[in-house]
Amino acid sequence: MRPTSETMVNHMLAQWIQSYRDLPMLLNQWANVHRWELRTRPFIRTLEFLWQEGHTAHATVRAPPLPFLPILLLLQLHVHTTFAVSAYIVSGQERATLRHCFSVQLFSLVL
Repeated sequence: MRPTSETMVNHMLAQWIQSYRDLPMLLNQWANVHRWELRTRPFIRTLEFLWQEGHTAHATVRAPPLPFLPILLLLQLHVHTTFAVSAYIVSGQERATLRHCFSVQLFSLVL
């Protein structure tokens, strides 16, 4: 088991960012995630899956988070051409109970 990615990312951002000159900071994280379940259904849910997420830090709230949108578009194209699965990019805001400290906007690739 590991702490949530927000816990680790926020801790490291606090160490890495010393000045506005260090911004914007773009991070990409890949992690193997294990489900805590007794039984899984074959071909529907597995105990382990690969999780990818990006985190960005900007000097102001209005700073555009656009550098990662081309990456999401590329990933969307890859999923569509390689696996013949439709994927959609969703933009929105997380509920206050789910978001981590200082998060403002969420972008997701939904299959």
